[in-house]
Amino acid sequence: MKFLIHYDHASFNTISQRSLEIECEGDGTKDNPIIIEPSELLPRAFKIVRSNLYVIIRNCENSVILNKVQNITIESCNLRGIIVTGSSNVTVKDTKIRRSLYISASFNVNVEDCELSKVEFFNSRNNVIRNCVITKRIELSESEDNIIQNNIYPDNNLEKRIIQKSKKFSINPMTFNYLTWIISLIALFVMFLIWPSVVMGVILITVLILYVVLELTIMKFLRKKLRNMGKELDNKENIN
Repeated sequence: MKFLIHYDHASFNTISQRSLEIECEGDGTKDNPIIIEPSELLPRAFKIVRSNLYVIIRNCENSVILNKVQNITIESCNLRGIIVTGSSNVTVKDTKIRRSLYISASFNVNVEDCELSKVEFFNSRNNVIRNCVITKRIELSESEDNIIQNNIYPDNNLEKRIIQKSKKFSINPMTFNYLTWIISLIALFVMFLIWPSVVMGVILITVLILYVVLELTIMKFLRKKLRNMGKELDNKENIN
């Protein structure tokens, strides 16, 4: 069966992206998946886009990008990197990833028995990292309900290896330009000269609202951080 992949020697820029049909075994069903293996035609880095077919990528040394796909398995490979975006039902097993595994807006990505360097989750949930050797770290950004279990870390220091990143509420005066601040201060000064009591009331209410919003945001962030600490207890680690 011919299977369509995409590639680009420099980057995966859609303008310069090229397509290639490669001849593969299988018909893309669960019982007879498409098998992608090294060949002279297979690019060093390739991309699979919008596919629901069952595909196994095996014994490759390429970089792989999966975008809006399902039912993809990567096994027995030695890869520079893997990027998974907007995808589900992806399995990576018995594979070495030398640089990074990046998972974005995806779920049901299962990574088992692999050697990994850096793993990054962004806006992803219900994924599994299990029985892997992780040489650098795992970063969780806006990601919850992932399972990280029975992994080996070089220095066995889990707290430094699993890092939770989250959006934080912040008030940054520099996000306004200087002209905006000058106009706002002049307007506030004029209002204070005309209606001092009204201005003081507005300032007080604004401060109270900002305090409540900040307090709620900090509480939400702390709850999320506690849920995602990733502590391994009895070799069971669930991030809920």
